[in-house]
Amino acid sequence: MSDEYDTDLAFGSSSPSGSDDAPFRGLVGDILFETDWHPEKMRKIAQGIAGLRAASPEFAAACEEAGPLAVHFHIQAGDPLYWDGTNGTVYMNPEARQNRDASNSRLTGGVAFEILNAASESRRLEWENFAASGGIEQMSAEERQGLTPTKFFAYQMERIEFDNTARHRKIMSEADFKRSSANIYADAPRDFRTFWELQHQPRARGLQPHVTQYEFRYATLCPQPIVPQAGLVPTAAAQTSAADNSPLAQAVQDHSPGGGSGGRRRERTSSRRDGGHSRGSQATQRRRH
Repeated sequence: MSDEYDTDLAFGSSSPSGSDDAPFRGLVGDILFETDWHPEKMRKIAQGIAGLRAASPEFAAACEEAGPLAVHFHIQAGDPLYWDGTNGTVYMNPEARQNRDASNSRLTGGVAFEILNAASESRRLEWENFAASGGIEQMSAEERQGLTPTKFFAYQMERIEFDNTARHRKIMSEADFKRSSANIYADAPRDFRTFWELQHQPRARGLQPHVTQYEFRYATLCPQPIVPQAGLVPTAAAQTSAADNSPLAQAVQDHSPGGGSGGRRRERTSSRRDGGHSRGSQATQRRRH
């Protein structure tokens, strides 16, 4: 691995441009891009992220919230791209079909979304800790608007996903990438209710519905029946989408562990979450496109 840098990035390896057999190492702010596999592809993604960070104040803020992290290539069946909060790394399989055939711009958009997931890690962790403490179990069925504790937890996790798709579109707009293939959520639902319903549909390549991963995760958080204890249900309001004024959204607002979409640097988590586009706390593991 070379210790020299070029000027394409804030820092970059001295590998000749176009070389696809020399390791690449580049630094964009606090984000380390590093690989000895498909280095030119990694270089293009790093350059794209650097461009987004310079063009979009919203993305620059998200990078600050996410804190130091790394972007690496890897091979893992069924996981073309995900954030892993257990070690602060975004992983991409460049040979997965959807990545192999995608433009560098689209891959940049995908990595940008995983950086938003990293920035949301503290928000996910709050909900996971609340669930593990028995907080969701202690809410009444009326407070959960008829949802089971498992489904209510999944609802909160999908809301974070939804908010990140909206934030991604804002970033693309600020960077004047609205018509770029990097704008991967250009056609995603603008209201949470539709998004929530979409997440219950089976996915491509035989994968289960997206929401299933969070239902499995809740089972690992609460493997035993919760014994009710007084005073566990917090009263701080969660951030909710302005487009969703349903009774369920109001219940979410009144009974969340604090919510919020970011605004602070994420704390490194020590365990993981199976499913979605990311891995996180003991609570969270990986999230897929």
